[in-house]
Amino acid sequence: TGRHIRNSKRRIMADTKTDPSAEQPKIDISIKIAFAPQEELLAPTLCCCYGLSWYLSYPACCGIQQECICLCMEFGASIKCFQFGVKQATTCIQATSHSKCLDLTTDKFVCLDVQEQFSMCFCITGARVCKCDFDNVKMYLSCKGNSLCCDQRCSIPPNDEVVPFGIACCGFPIHPKDVKYGTMG
Repeated sequence: TGRHIRNSKRRIMADTKTDPSAEQPKIDISIKIAFAPQEELLAPTLCCCYGLSWYLSYPACCGIQQECICLCMEFGASIKCFQFGVKQATTCIQATSHSKCLDLTTDKFVCLDVQEQFSMCFCITGARVCKCDFDNVKMYLSCKGNSLCCDQRCSIPPNDEVVPFGIACCGFPIHPKDVKYGTMG
């Protein structure tokens, strides 16, 4: 009987294989990343192109918000906790995902395309997107977001939108003296 079960499993697996060149349904997951407003960042510490500060607005600080861009790679994620009563958070766990890696089945080469949306524990919702796209190369590095109440931002070159150039410690500017970031200035 064990041999019969193994052969049945092989037959089932063979029957469920899909043609990779067949048209796959496209899942388009969009993410709304709610970054901490720069003017609400507390006690910021700056080191040239990197900023670390505290974001204590409840319940907005309960989760993870991230966006990173580096040349041809883009990553974004939003995970929110304590989402009681939100329609999307009405299940123990539910997820929808789509991913492609080194996809040559269409005219447009896809190096990496990952999209995922999920809810879990009746109170957590989230989504993430990761892409590697050689058609839209960006000539800078930028990463910003928060993990719970800790907000981190980095930008090369530094800019006012993500993190300005400066040196500061716990909200006290060192250089330049008039640097404006978070609760400084």
